[in-house]
Parts: sequence; C-alpha cells; structure tokens
Amino acid sequence: MSLPFTVLIAFRYVTLHNRSPGSSFLTWVSLLGLMLSVATLIVVISVMNGFERELQNRLLSLIPDAKVHINPALDGSIDQRSTVNWQTLRQELLMHSNITAAAPFIAETAMVNVDGRFQVVELLGLDYALEKTVTGINDFIIAGNVATLEDTKYGILIGRLLARKMGLSVGDKVQISLPKIAISPAGIVMREKRFTVAAIFEVGAELDQNLVIINLLTSQKLSVKGASVDGLRLSVANKYNIQQDLDNTLHQLASQNFAYSHLSAIDWRQEQSSLFTAIAMEKIIIFVLLLAVVAVAAFNIISIVLMSVMDKYSDIAVLKTMGATSHEIRNIFILQGLFIASIGTLLGTVLGLVIAPNVGSIVATLEHMFNWQLFDPSVFYIAHLPSETAWQDVAITVFSAMVISFFASIYPAHKAASVPPAAALSYEF
Repeated sequence: MSLPFTVLIAFRYVTLHNRSPGSSFLTWVSLLGLMLSVATLIVVISVMNGFERELQNRLLSLIPDAKVHINPALDGSIDQRSTVNWQTLRQELLMHSNITAAAPFIAETAMVNVDGRFQVVELLGLDYALEKTVTGINDFIIAGNVATLEDTKYGILIGRLLARKMGLSVGDKVQISLPKIAISPAGIVMREKRFTVAAIFEVGAELDQNLVIINLLTSQKLSVKGASVDGLRLSVANKYNIQQDLDNTLHQLASQNFAYSHLSAIDWRQEQSSLFTAIAMEKIIIFVLLLAVVAVAAFNIISIVLMSVMDKYSDIAVLKTMGATSHEIRNIFILQGLFIASIGTLLGTVLGLVIAPNVGSIVATLEHMFNWQLFDPSVFYIAHLPSETAWQDVAITVFSAMVISFFASIYPAHKAASVPPAAALSYEF
C-alpha cells in the first residue's frame, strides 16, 4: 500500500492550486523550459538526420552501393596478364540474389586543363549502357545528353560546379592529363587527350566539382589497360546491410575459382567513411550540447521541490508522526519531481513531433514572408531544410530528460526526508 500512498501525495503536491505564488511561477517556468528544450532537441536531431539522408541519397545517385576490385594487390587495377575476365565475373556476380546489377569501371586521378586553368579530378571510365542499371545517372543531367558517351569516343561528362569553375558548357573542349608518361618518337610525353563536353550533371554534392566521366573504351586506351578494368560497380538489394553479403559472395567465388581469390569489395559506407563519421560526430556533439540545455531546464526542478519542501514542513512532520518512514517521504518528493518532468517532457515531445516533420515548410513560409533565403543554392548543396524523425532519437531524448530530472529530485527529496518532526511542528505552531 506504500506505493499508492506516496503516489497520491506526490500527485497532490504537483497540482497548482493552494500553493505559494513563487512556487507556482517556478513550476510553470520549469515546465516551459523543459518543454522547449526537449522539443528543440527533437527538431534539431531530426534536421541532422534529414541532412544525412539527403546527403546519402545524393551521393548514392552516382556512387554505387559497392565495388569489387579485381586485383587489390595492384591498388585496385589489373594488368593485361591477369586471368580474370570482367565479363565472366559480372555474370557470376549477377547469379547471386543480393546483387541486382553490375558495371565495369576504371578510376584514375587526372588533371583537367582549360586555357591554363587546372583542376585535379577523379576520372571515371564507365560503360554507360551497363552503368545506368547501377546508378541513376540519367536523373541528374542538366545539360546535354549523356547517351552520347556511348557514341562519342572522346565525349566527357562533368559536374555543374566544375563546369562553372572552368567556364565550360556543352560542346566545349577540355584537356585531360594522366600522371603517366608515354614513349614516342618525340620523346617522353604525358598521356593526355582533348575531350568534348557531352553533358553536365548536378547531384548537389562534392561530386559536382571533382568527378568527370568518360567512355570505358576510351579510358582503357588512355590508361593503357588493354581490355582490363579496375573492377565492377554493384547495385545490391539491401544497401544498408551489404558488407556481410559481399564477403560471403566473394568467399563463394574464391572457393569455386582460385583466380577470384584476390577480389576485394568495399561498400558505400566504407568508401565515404570519413564523411559519414564526421556527420555522426557532429550529431553526437550537437546532441550533447542540447542535452545540456535540457539539463539546465530539468534542474529547475530542484528549486520547485525545495520550495515545496519548505511549504510542506508541517505536512512532512505530520506524516512522520503518523508512521511514514524517511524512505516514503523521500519517494514522495522524488515522484513530485518526476511528475513535473513527465508533464514537461510529454508536452515537449508532442511539440517536437509536430514541428520536426514540418520544419522545412515552416522555414519556407518564413522565407517567403520576409523575402530572405536561409540556404543560398549558389553556395550550399542543399537549398531546403530536410527532416527525418527517428523514434530511437526521440526515445533517447525522453529517457535522458527523465533521468536528469530524477537526479535533480534526489537532493530536495533527501532534505525532506531529514526534516525532524518535532522541530518542524514547533516551528509551525
């Protein structure tokens, strides 16, 4: 029967009638502060999740779900003496249910030269007919026709930021140089070739300024690889849980054919690990900083419960003389603090869940009303405010707020439990 007794008394102490004005005011302030801090934490973490999702979607539009490197012993490349045939390997990979598409690639570091202006880029040689089954390359062409890469031997596909930096448009010429040399009758010369801009893409990520794409056959000729490729770009059924499937697939291939024993695979998370690790660290730092705001609001409960203890000195003494133990008195005021925290946390959670999915629309409305723009499209990759609410983040926020509130209630509850009944009653009367 002790639990209903302590709960009933704690609930009565939470009600705002018959309380001193100062205690009532502090209660409202604490509720408002806790509500706003919890709602802010939910909204900000949802926006961070939205940015991460948006970045993933943009990167995965041109970055494959995974890559299989044919000869990692040679830094991901294969020379003409290799016994691995990429066409055969592709067919064997597609026999596995988790792999839905595969396309060959050659990746090189190259230098773009336009009228004396230089830019280091990643030069990617692709078979466009197969590549469009792996990535959504067609969806991000903003000028030109990427299909001409199949027909144009020396056509090139570049990003919008690179085109703007170099002053290029569709049909312009660009010089591509590789960090390799060739022996000719004229002596030692760099391997370079002039290309025509066939199309311009824009994905809204860093790829727009450091990636150029050419025809696979042209890339093989330029990099002197013969009929070889660096590896295969894969599209898989479950892009968020693929590393184990890839390892199992490569193990099966190696057990069937010794020539495949040097194959290695890397998924998109590993390839972009530094970027997504930085995003995860930013989320943790922001969460901790905002959790400190929640802690400040929650620790107002100390003042509320202390004032309640002072107001209820006589009640505490009477309860003790009626047989209530110090443990029960302590539980009453801890529950009082938790009741207040629960109300503030619940209101903040509801407010956060209402605002978080609509924060993009809210910001867009404010931009329209005041004629200003939060994210300038010419500066930022993402011109809107994305949001994605994760229930595990909401649960962590609610749990953290309640834990902080619990610890904030311990000290005043301990003070209440240590009130001597005789002294309290003599002071009261």
